[in-house]
Order: sequence, then structure tokens, then C-alpha cells
Amino acid sequence: MQNGGLFTNSRNMPINGLTPGGNYQFQVRAVGGSTGYSDWSDPVSHMSL
Repeated sequence: MQNGGLFTNSRNMPINGLTPGGNYQFQVRAVGGSTGYSDWSDPVSHMSL
């Protein structure tokens, strides 16, 4: 697993360094609120172009 970084106030999260045709799995979570972080999302798989 690799941390993709922290993106604030963003709906777009550019991820650099992916291999074309490679399969990648992503999970995200929100920052803020009373606990500081939300739970992690379910994993989503995607093939880079």
C-alpha cells in the first residue's frame, strides 16, 4: 500500500507514476469532523491508461 497524499477541498486527486495498463486499487477517506477522519471507503480497482 502506498499513501497517495492529502488533497484538501478537491474532487480531483491526480496520482502520478502509474504504469500504463497496470491495475491499481484505491481507497479514500474524509478528513475533519469530531473524529478527525472518516472510515476508509471500500476498495475500487482501476486500470490506468
